[in-house]
Amino acid sequence: MKTKRQKLIAILLVASLIAFIPLVSAAPSGTSETTVVEAAKSWLGVKSVHGGSNRSGIDCSHLVFEIYKQAGASDIVFQTVPNMKKNSNYVNTTSPTPGDIIFWKKDITKNNRTYWLVSHVGIYIGNEQFIDTSFDTKTVAIESVSGVYKDGMPYYAKWITDGDKTSTKEEPVIANNSGPNANNSGPKLPVAAFSVSPTSGKAPLEVAFTDSSTGATSWAWDFGDGSASTEQNPAHNYLSEGNYIVVLTANNESGSSSKTLNIVVQAERSQEGVQAEPVRGTQSQEKIVLLADFNADPAFGYAPLSVQFTDLSRNATAWNWDFGDGESSTDRNPAHTYYSAGNYNVNLMVSNGTEIASKISTINVMEESGSSDSSSGSSSSGDSSSGGGRHHSSGGGGGSGGSPEPAKNVRVKEISQIFIPNGKDVSFNFIKNETCIESITFRSTKTAGKTTTIVEELKNKSSLIPGLPEGIVYRSFNIWLGNGGYGNSKSIENASVNFKVNTSWVHENNINRSSVVLNKYDDRKEEWVKLPVKLTGEDYQFLHFTANVPGYSSFAITCAEDERNTMAAEPAKTATNGTAGSNASTVENKIPEENKNAPGFSIISGIVCLVFIFLHSKKR
Repeated sequence: MKTKRQKLIAILLVASLIAFIPLVSAAPSGTSETTVVEAAKSWLGVKSVHGGSNRSGIDCSHLVFEIYKQAGASDIVFQTVPNMKKNSNYVNTTSPTPGDIIFWKKDITKNNRTYWLVSHVGIYIGNEQFIDTSFDTKTVAIESVSGVYKDGMPYYAKWITDGDKTSTKEEPVIANNSGPNANNSGPKLPVAAFSVSPTSGKAPLEVAFTDSSTGATSWAWDFGDGSASTEQNPAHNYLSEGNYIVVLTANNESGSSSKTLNIVVQAERSQEGVQAEPVRGTQSQEKIVLLADFNADPAFGYAPLSVQFTDLSRNATAWNWDFGDGESSTDRNPAHTYYSAGNYNVNLMVSNGTEIASKISTINVMEESGSSDSSSGSSSSGDSSSGGGRHHSSGGGGGSGGSPEPAKNVRVKEISQIFIPNGKDVSFNFIKNETCIESITFRSTKTAGKTTTIVEELKNKSSLIPGLPEGIVYRSFNIWLGNGGYGNSKSIENASVNFKVNTSWVHENNINRSSVVLNKYDDRKEEWVKLPVKLTGEDYQFLHFTANVPGYSSFAITCAEDERNTMAAEPAKTATNGTAGSNASTVENKIPEENKNAPGFSIISGIVCLVFIFLHSKKR
């Protein structure tokens, strides 16, 4: 009897120990090698954007998900990296093959820069190389498992579906989209391809683009100089020297793919830029002529008017802009906003080190119109019946737009400009990361052309609204999309805002992340409206959220008082612009909060076992 009791106690002890041992995390990976690698390479050159999920900008976890989905893997669902590591469908492998996933065990700091590898993921493509959202280039790129990526202790994993776990199959199920007899359940993704002629030359350089994509039904060209086209076989004239990365995005109802090529435009040395001067006798020498020239878009409009200046000068090496309102710039292609009506003489002065040339052009800024047909969608009157001093238009369009917010109230702002076609999903990405806004997305219901979006992070509240919403305010900001009320019109639908919140602010203020909300000021009702948010990802600097919005105007990110972890009797306050937490914190301390789950089955089982052992021993 005693022997049986000892055996029972031994068994229960082993069971309790097993209950407390965490399951080994299996990482994501593999599928049909060729299909996955080809899908991964189709994303090369796409911008790296926190929370991004498409070809306008993407993060590492969304990249892996989209690559596997594009390759046809079954049962794949989107997960952040920590959750991917906990997913039992991801099985570690010591013999990686192209198409498997690569993870890392520790972060690396080198040259005063931290590589957050523990929360990073990529697609292994063989030969000690992988594709990821690069920390260095800020794009999807091919990198080597060496240097910091070797020091971070990489490991690999394959995806195994639940139905395959009892077999020897290690590869995800891939739809067979190849072969003449393939049984396709739907149309294939397009494959972007094109050729150019010529690929290099002296400015001005006329380039013809010839599409050779397969399966495409529409085309979106980015010529790399701020210009775009939706023609299938466009031509474009490059006026200034430089290296231009041309991106073709081919689309069909199943999705899209992109292809990039480089155009090299050399300094102009044409007849217009060279003047022959006789020098005694029959000899002559060439003299390079400096010419100042520029374009302003638009050259007139209602205040506030944002104008994009494009340099067209020849043989210039330095630029000095006088915008005529006391402001200036030395950028080659600056943007400037005129807030008051008037005629402004813009003077561009260029030099080449030995000579100076200039050109003057006038910008006509008109007084704001009070009618709904005005091309400007704003009013500075604080007593306006629309609330908060903002005027509404039921129509609206793209264009340069502008901001009615006084410059003295703006802490920092960022501008993004793209071409908006009809019926397409549009994403404005703010890649400088100067504000809390990472991107805005929506679907355009009409062609708006080249459109500017301005994001302004404010010092306190907007001067256009009466006050801030209740709660602890993390940031207040404005988003101005196009002009004429375009950002609040029927011309856009399915609008969203993607933003980030500093994790150090969350911890320092004892914030419960589930209480974070986005507030939009409703001009017509003259009140703040709370919008639900979704946590899309996190790293060791920021929590990344997205929220669906009815339009774009004034916003505030807040945490409700009654949802704080620690209640404090202090008034609502605006968060300071703190940076990310110190690198001195350990990796364990920086593990995302969502992974620190409440005590689970294993802990409860262990406690039950220990209680049972205690009671059983007591009976002895």
